[in-house]
Amino acid sequence: MRITIEGTANNTGEIITNIISILALIIAAASVIYTWRTNTKKYELSESLRKEILDWYDKCIYTLISLRKLLERNRVNDEKYFELNVTLYSLTESGRFYFPNYNRDKGKGITNSEAYKGNRPLLIDLLVESHKITSQKSEELSNNIAHFVAELKIYQKGFTSELFKLIKPDLYIKKHLKNTTLNILHEKTFSESEYAPQNRRK
Repeated sequence: MRITIEGTANNTGEIITNIISILALIIAAASVIYTWRTNTKKYELSESLRKEILDWYDKCIYTLISLRKLLERNRVNDEKYFELNVTLYSLTESGRFYFPNYNRDKGKGITNSEAYKGNRPLLIDLLVESHKITSQKSEELSNNIAHFVAELKIYQKGFTSELFKLIKPDLYIKKHLKNTTLNILHEKTFSESEYAPQNRRK
């Protein structure tokens, strides 16, 4: 009888040990799955935000270039110029949600509305400064077209460059192409290519 009881006790102990081991494996697997799903979700959110910002940039850069080209032709009284100017202002406002002001609790404009407290990020400032130019009276713009066109071009290039620093497209491309045979980041200038006039076959 004693042997039976001891045998039963041993079997019970083994069963409990096995159950604990199985539970440990289930918990470990669940942890791995949770971590993977969490990281995947973070990646999806990051990709979504990146796409939104690039879509916003695409609209901004089209508007900036279009306004500058119309100004070059002294077409500041065109209805199209007015519409693009409104679009630039609208894009600047929507951009505040991607690049909000900083130092809102101790910077300038503490008494302003929430979105306008503190200091503007450089990206938004470049749009604001561009809009200050394009919103001037037509007479003032027409009398100094070359100067204002040059200023707008500087702001436009600055806008692209500042966003380039944040988005880091070269690193993004390398990361996503590291497992492929594609090489779209090869170092070759136009003058070194077969498309340059001096390199074409006669």
